[in-house]
Amino acid sequence: MHFAPGSSRYYGTDITSASVNECQKQLIQEGYHNFVPVQFEAGTPETVLSTITEPCDLFFSTYVFEIFPTKAYGTRVLDIAYKLLRPGGQAFIQIRYADNTPISQPHRWGYAQNLPHMVTYRIEEFWENAISCGFEPQLVTLEIEQEVKLGRRYAFYLLTKPA
Repeated sequence: MHFAPGSSRYYGTDITSASVNECQKQLIQEGYHNFVPVQFEAGTPETVLSTITEPCDLFFSTYVFEIFPTKAYGTRVLDIAYKLLRPGGQAFIQIRYADNTPISQPHRWGYAQNLPHMVTYRIEEFWENAISCGFEPQLVTLEIEQEVKLGRRYAFYLLTKPA
């Protein structure tokens, strides 16, 4: 909701229509009518590129990359983010990072019970992945533990699409 007042158009994407429809409902209740819900099939996230046809200023993603099924899927989404942005546009992306502890490694079993632990990246790995997609990383900040107890080892990246 914090971005809605300053946006001429605000896209929300998800694999479930219930999620994006609820977002739209909440924004309308607050008086914002600039939200565009975009639902897509999980296996084909690239379809958002044909729905969102005008360049975006900002791609914002939190608590999403760690629930992707694989790192390769994350790379696909990172590439989509790059394509959606206008030159000079920015992406703010949060990931879970892995250190050398066993607990920080991805839990590649029991998707329903380990949802926020499916994919973790090394700090430099995601940075290099962003570069390979065309981004210019501006900064990364680490949060070992969050106040709201949503988990541990989060990294926040600010990436720019070259002008």
